[in-house]
Formats: sequence, C-alpha cells, structure tokens
Amino acid sequence: MKFCKILLLLVLTFLFFTKQSYAQRDLVIARSNKVFEWFQQEKFDSIYSLFDAEMKRKLDISKIEGVWEQFVMMYGNVTSSDELKVEEVKSHFVTKRTVKFEKGKITLSVNFDSLAQIAGLFIRPGEIPYTPADYVNAELFTELRIEYGGILVKNSGRLSIPKSKIPMPVVIIVPGSGGIDKDCSIGPNKIYKDLAWGLASKGIAAFRYDKKTYQYLNKLLEDDSLGKVPFTVENEYLEDLEEIIVAIAARKEINPHQIYIIGHSQGGYLIPMFNKKFKSIVGFISMAGTLREIPSLAIEQIEYINGSQKLTSKDSIAMAELKEKMQNSTRARIHSMTSNAQVMGPYTLDYWKYLASYHPEELALKINKPLYVLQGERDYQVKMLDFDIWKKTMKDKKQVSFKSYPSLNHLFIEGKGPSMPKEYTQAGNMSEEVVNDIVIWVKGQAERK
Repeated sequence: MKFCKILLLLVLTFLFFTKQSYAQRDLVIARSNKVFEWFQQEKFDSIYSLFDAEMKRKLDISKIEGVWEQFVMMYGNVTSSDELKVEEVKSHFVTKRTVKFEKGKITLSVNFDSLAQIAGLFIRPGEIPYTPADYVNAELFTELRIEYGGILVKNSGRLSIPKSKIPMPVVIIVPGSGGIDKDCSIGPNKIYKDLAWGLASKGIAAFRYDKKTYQYLNKLLEDDSLGKVPFTVENEYLEDLEEIIVAIAARKEINPHQIYIIGHSQGGYLIPMFNKKFKSIVGFISMAGTLREIPSLAIEQIEYINGSQKLTSKDSIAMAELKEKMQNSTRARIHSMTSNAQVMGPYTLDYWKYLASYHPEELALKINKPLYVLQGERDYQVKMLDFDIWKKTMKDKKQVSFKSYPSLNHLFIEGKGPSMPKEYTQAGNMSEEVVNDIVIWVKGQAERK
C-alpha cells in the first residue's frame, strides 16, 4: 500500500512538471512568434523588454535595430518564414526559424531561459550565391589548379588562361591584409575571381591564390611565439610569390617575359618591396595601395567608422583599447614595445617591427618599370590622400600612370554615398571599367616590348 502511494505521488509529480513544461513551451512559442513579428514591425524596444539582465547588459536597442536594418538593406523586405522549430535543452528552450527576404534568407534563433526571458538572440545570414559578372565569358578561357609550397605549408591557386595558342601575358593577383582566400570572398562578393575571370575573358591570363594566412595563420603565430621563425611579410607574402612566379613562368601558355603583379590593398602597399625582390616582374598595378604605414591607416578607419555611429560607453572603451594597439604598432612606437606589449592583431611584435623598417615611399622611387596606380574615390580604407601621395612621389616617373574612379569603393565595386563596412555585404561585382583599363594597360605594355 505504501509503495502504491509513492508510485501515485511520483506519477502526479511527473504530470505536474510535464504540464508545467508544456505551458512553458507554449509561452516560449508565443514569445518567439512575437519577436519575429516585432522585428518586422521594427518594435525593437518590445524585443529588448524580454531580455534577461545579462542580455540587457550586452545589447542595447540601437544594436538590435542596426543588425536588422543591415539585413533589410542587404536582402530587401521579409516575404515569408518557415515553421518554427523548438528544442528543449535542460531548463532552456531554443527556437529557430528561417526567415525569407526578397533577395536572401536568415536563421533567427532565440534562446529562452526558465522564466521565458530571452537569454540569447542570434541572426545568421544564409549564403547568397556568387553571381559572375556580366563581362565574364567562361567559353573563352579555362582554369587550372596549381600547387606550390612544401609539405607543411602546401598551398594552391587558380590560373585562368584564355583559349589561345600564343603564349600570353599573365597577372598575379596579390591579396590584401588578413586571411584572404583566392577569390577575396567577402559576403557574397568575390572580387579576385571577378578580376581573374574578367581578364581571362578579354585575353589576359590571371593567377589568384589562397594567401598563406588563410590556412596557416595559427602555424605562423605559433612558430613566432616559440621563437622558431618570426612572423613577417617574408613568410606571409614573399615566400609564396617566389614559388608562384617560378611555377607560372614555366607554363607553356605563358610568356615568361610578360609577368605582372597586381597588388590590392596591402598587396599594393608592398609593390616597392616586390620591385626590389622580384626582378623578372615587368610591371605592377596598385589597386587601393598605399605608401603610408598600415597602422596609421587602421586608426583612420576606426575613427571614420566610429564617427558615423553612436557608441555605448562599453564600445568606446573597446575602441580606445583597439586604437592603443594600433598606435603601439606604428613605426614611432613599435621598437620601444616589450615582448608582452599589445599590438594590432592578428599580427605580432615581430611583424610590425619588420614593417617599421620598410619605407615604401623611398623604395617606390627605385621603381623603373611600368606602374599603374588605381584608386576608388569612395574608398575609406585607403583614401584619395594615399592616391595623391603616389602621384606626388612618382611625378617624375614617365612609366607611371594613374586613374581614380568616383563611384568605386575599396573592393572596386560601384556604390553611392559614403562607403561603410556593411556595403561589402551587398552583392556586386568588380567594375568592368577597371577590368577593361587593366586589359588595355597590360596589352599596351606587351606591344611596347
């Protein structure tokens, strides 16, 4: 009899908690549906009212609004959503739904605690498929995979070759800063692929590659920290380029006396170094390159971005700390920094010390080969000031040409108004005008040989 009473008590307890769980689940579903509805109605304060204390500390209403507006700008208006999925994890509930817009989709995830307060809010973009530029004609070229590097740091790239029986000029596309893949994939954009395919469609071979830091950044950092090999632009750029030039020159489709380098962003900044190092290169194209030191540009970039938005006190502190790291990385400070100093990441003290000894403005004067300097006038990362420095520095060089583009940004994609980081998440292609200008310039150099 006692056993039956205990069993009955356990059953009643189970039914109570099951009923409570179902009630909690229903409340979570209702609130998750309201959150989706409030996003569409732009009632961000209502969403904020459901946050738990920790979420309110981390996020304010303006940040929620900013993220949502970014997706609306990218994808257009909401058109529909899939069925809500609910998962119980311990005492929490996780809800997910796919939200479809006119030009894309996102996954909206809302995590609720035991009190049905929002303990987590995540908006993950769906992938926007890459669309090749209209000027690309895939029937006019082929593409080959070329591998290089050693066993520990094996790398590869793509050689886009026009269909021709005559050995042709080739450009090697050298990427900008950070861990960049061969296409320079940023959001839905792949500007190095645009450039390579565009050039190959118009008779110029092009090679693009995964920058070493795309796959091997951790190894470079580890070797530096253990004192094995300092992390510098030598193992970030020069080692790969040396092998690439040899591999490309050996191809029967390529004229080994017509190899050019296109340097984008940091790749353009390093052109004076490339000119000194690689004697077989017959000409250079700088795309958004600078002759100023990189940390100084980085400071200007964050000041530009901060000036266009309202920062919380927490954000202001974080930005001040970031700016201090950038200032520590400048030529004026870096040699006084100790081993535990905070510098601009993901790079190291060795990296910035190496670049402190690099003076591109002085080395640029030693370039006695054709050079084409291109600049987007809407670029906030490398500005028209940098373009003017190039012009002033190279004013007596007869083989140097310049062109700027009023409507183009750092990616050489067209836009309007002041450029901002969120613009890079909008689908676009590199301007055909830029591709055509490069084709004309390269072919013009080849005709003079």
